[in-house]
Amino acid sequence: QTDRQTDTTMSLPLIKLATLSIKTIAKPISRIVKERAKSNATFSDKFIVPIGQATHWMSVRMQRINMDSARKDVAMLPKDIAVSYGAEFIGEFFIWSVASGLLLWEYRHSNKKSALKEGQLKSQMQTFEEEIDSLREDNQTLQLKVLAVSNQLSEQNKLLEALLKNTNSNSNGGRKGLVSSS
Repeated sequence: QTDRQTDTTMSLPLIKLATLSIKTIAKPISRIVKERAKSNATFSDKFIVPIGQATHWMSVRMQRINMDSARKDVAMLPKDIAVSYGAEFIGEFFIWSVASGLLLWEYRHSNKKSALKEGQLKSQMQTFEEEIDSLREDNQTLQLKVLAVSNQLSEQNKLLEALLKNTNSNSNGGRKGLVSSS
C-alpha cells in the first residue's frame, strides 16, 4: 500500500504539470486558429463575421442594460472589425474549451480514484465483517465446549462426592462395629 500511496502522490504533480502545459500550449494554438479564421474568406464570411456581430450585439446590449438605457437597436460592425471580434471569440472559446475539458478530465479522474478507494474500503469492510462472523462462530463453539467440560466436571464432582460419602459411611460404619464388639 505504501507503493500505491507513492504512485498517487507522485502522479498528482505530474497531472497538474501536464494540465498546465496543455493550457500553455493552447494559447499559441488559439492564435493560429484566429489567424487562419481571418485568412480563410469562406470560413470568415459564413462563420467568423456572424460570431463577431453576435458578440458585439451581446456586448452592447449588456452595457445598455447595465446603464438602464431604453435604446435597443445595435449598429452592425464593419466586416474587418466583425472578423476581428469573431476570431478573438473563437480563440478565447478554444482556450476555454481546453481548460474546461481538462477540468472535466481531472474531475472524472478524481471520481474514479474515489470510487476505487471506496471499493477498496468496502472490500476491507466486508473482510472485517467476515472475520467478525468467523470469530463469533468460534466464540460460540468455544462456549459450547466450555459448557460441555463444565457439565462433565459437575458430573464427575457429583460422582466424586457420592464416592466420598459412600467411603465415609463405610469407614464410619466399620468403626461402630468395632466399638460395639469390644
